[in-house]
Amino acid sequence: MSVGEYRVKFGKYEVTIPHDLFYTENHLWLKPVNGILRIGVTDPQVKLLGGIIVVDFQVAEGEKVAKEDVCVVLEAYKTTSNLESPLPGKILNVNEQLSKKTRTVETDPYNEGWFLTLEPENAGPGMEECKKSLLDAHAYHALILKEAEGWATGAQTQ
Repeated sequence: MSVGEYRVKFGKYEVTIPHDLFYTENHLWLKPVNGILRIGVTDPQVKLLGGIIVVDFQVAEGEKVAKEDVCVVLEAYKTTSNLESPLPGKILNVNEQLSKKTRTVETDPYNEGWFLTLEPENAGPGMEECKKSLLDAHAYHALILKEAEGWATGAQTQ
């Protein structure tokens, strides 16, 4: 990515964390654009889930959601994961293509693999209120390194 990214290697995986996104501790990424948030699952989370076989949307376009409402259920070979809304707001778009092309989440999690767009409530100028509850790339990178310490082979960063 041209904006820069962290690369973390742990075990057989190498993952990326783009600098221009915001993150949650639950491994979602958020990209603010003109007061709207595009949301997806991070590369580290994709690798830990294993092969994603089902993307099941629990919300529809136009629906209002509260913080922590389940928006997407991912079924993978290793586990099932509920993706919760990181903020309250209104769902503007749902990437229904992922229901048919689940592999896109694995091959392009930060671009074509986005799940939904959200118009957050009370975002404030420049979305500052939203950003207060999120992690920047540096903080998310630190979180991944800490979590990687618990994995059998450890972690290295570039």
